[in-house]
Amino acid sequence: MKKIGIIICSRYQSCGGGKCLRALRERVGAFSIYTPEEEVELVGYSNCGGCPGGNIEYVPEEMIKNGAETIHLATGFVVGYPPCPYIKEFKEFIKSRYEANVVVGTHPIPIKYYNEHKKLSYWEKMNMTEIAADLFHDDESIMKDYNVGCAVCINKFDVNEDTANEIESYCIDLSVPVIGRIPYDGTVVKAVNRCQSIACYPDSPAGKAIASIWEKIYNSYLRG
Repeated sequence: MKKIGIIICSRYQSCGGGKCLRALRERVGAFSIYTPEEEVELVGYSNCGGCPGGNIEYVPEEMIKNGAETIHLATGFVVGYPPCPYIKEFKEFIKSRYEANVVVGTHPIPIKYYNEHKKLSYWEKMNMTEIAADLFHDDESIMKDYNVGCAVCINKFDVNEDTANEIESYCIDLSVPVIGRIPYDGTVVKAVNRCQSIACYPDSPAGKAIASIWEKIYNSYLRG
């Protein structure tokens, strides 16, 4: 059995790890180094502690005590804007201090992030295809499958409709869908003061708008 630990970038510290765990199960991304027949156990999951990576000094030790042979630095270090500038140093330190194998990457790079990074000068300067070589074996169909769905709703759009229109135009330029506009509604204040959800007022302007947005989210992103 292979035992591994995962360290994620602190800017994503609230991440539940869903894409990493899925990729581990599917043996894609940097987890393609393990064969489908190999049993792999995740024995530790933590974040770097924030720049410049205070937890890097301590977290690997706990993971190794739990049996980790390999430490994966999560894909978020690679695809954040900008990418982590300390990846090489983290990898070198962990290998030197703990004599552990270090792999840069976990889940596949979502194709939209990959395409955006390729346009930017630092991507080539950082030599990312060498630093995170195990992330560049997936074909585009897999990378597309790991895209994160996102959409925008504009709150209180009627307070300044010119700004709302500018936001919508900006989203269109980025190919990001705008799934709704929520009007200013005093009922929201009433609901908050009563410790209630606006869903308790389904006939209010904001309640109707949010219900419509939820229906679009469900139909576009959640329905199987």
